[in-house]
Amino acid sequence: MGLYFPQFDKLVLMPTLTKLSPEIPDSAVGRLLTAETLWHESDGLYNLAQVPWNGPGTGLCMYEEPTFMWIARAWLPEKKPALWQKFKDIAVSWPEIAFEEVIWNLQLAVALCRVRYFVVKDPLPSLDDGIQARARYWGEHYQTQNDPWKISQYIKHAQAIPWGSAVGMV
Repeated sequence: MGLYFPQFDKLVLMPTLTKLSPEIPDSAVGRLLTAETLWHESDGLYNLAQVPWNGPGTGLCMYEEPTFMWIARAWLPEKKPALWQKFKDIAVSWPEIAFEEVIWNLQLAVALCRVRYFVVKDPLPSLDDGIQARARYWGEHYQTQNDPWKISQYIKHAQAIPWGSAVGMV
């Protein structure tokens, strides 16, 4: 049994993304791409680590330790100190955010997922570009392999998100 998506959206995803603003603009496509990525990576907000080996990817965002070290320990403090300061309100293990925290800290998983897209120089696809464009963007910039089968799985999973009464999501 995973997390109930409408509650996750309202109580974790939206407040976390709002906290990251204005350093990371809170946009509909940013929210959607983050939600789809978390849903896909965690198999419907169900897994906290890659199965069956419990890793190397962990947390709803399925971060691997090298990615975590690059973003949370190097890129954020050096390149975006104002955004790094916002992590003070998110990470319990501040200022040396522990990799293990991404497993149980839902806000940290959301923030790291969104920051992973933020470091990319390519602009986010527009909402009008549709789910295929977001899946390709995920494949290129989050998964780092534009594997057609993995992209098709992303699309399949994203289309299955039970949005409930969440406003503005398609």
